[in-house]
Amino acid sequence: AVDALVAMGWSAVRAGFFEGNDASRRVMEKAGMTRVDLTEVIEYRGESHNVVYYEIKNEIKAG
Repeated sequence: AVDALVAMGWSAVRAGFFEGNDASRRVMEKAGMTRVDLTEVIEYRGESHNVVYYEIKNEIKAG
């Protein structure tokens, strides 16, 4: 899926997951994504969650 987005011209793909969700972290790492220096707290179903972000850049587009 990441390759398809890059092929469509996206310069970067960023995704987040709730801290502690190791399965989601592993999926992002297997896709070649790396952690970025960005976290935030969001409300989901009445609870606060820390969100950790990963991204992959199309180095040709991102320069």
